[in-house]
Amino acid sequence: LKYHDFTDAEPGTWLVDIGHFESEKFAMELILRYIRKNFPNFAVFISEQARNPVSFY
Repeated sequence: LKYHDFTDAEPGTWLVDIGHFESEKFAMELILRYIRKNFPNFAVFISEQARNPVSFY
């Protein structure tokens, strides 16, 4: 979202500005279960090293 998206929003409107990594990390377990269920011969794991490669300062 850009600055004006925040300032021009109607009162009472909720705007949430989350990043790509932050929005997807919560779906990892769901995706893992889906792949394991539908592709039982396919090895899939969630990395323990996952981190956002982008830093904000």
